[in-house]
Amino acid sequence: AVSSVVTIGASTAMLGVLLSQILGISRMMLAMGRRNDLPPFFQKIHGRYKVPHLGILFTGLLILLLTLTGSFEFIVRAASFTILLYYSITNISALRQPRTEQRYGRVIPLLGLIGCLVMSVSLPLNVILVGVGLLIVGFLLRFLFHRIWNR
Repeated sequence: AVSSVVTIGASTAMLGVLLSQILGISRMMLAMGRRNDLPPFFQKIHGRYKVPHLGILFTGLLILLLTLTGSFEFIVRAASFTILLYYSITNISALRQPRTEQRYGRVIPLLGLIGCLVMSVSLPLNVILVGVGLLIVGFLLRFLFHRIWNR
């Protein structure tokens, strides 16, 4: 009985995390569509609600597909890997800002980057390999998108 309650609680918590990620990821897809890093249809904004509706739908469908086909444990760890990667990139961006634009100096983003990297390498090797593999596929797709849409 206790394990069922824990499972339900963990599932609910993970669903909350995934739902919050849908909006952030769809906004990132909007920005990437505007930069031609993703197909241009991702830069469309819903006329009435002013949200990147195609990015929200795509992200929601992807999460639904992963949820229905993958193991819960792997999905949680893969989501952790991608979130840590996302925050690592954010910390690198903060480190690259000109000193005049930095709010908190270089120490906080450097500590954040180190923390993200330490937590990333603590994940199982199969999660890291899948994550790196998907990054490589993503870079290849980005290259193809640039070739197709920038003609």
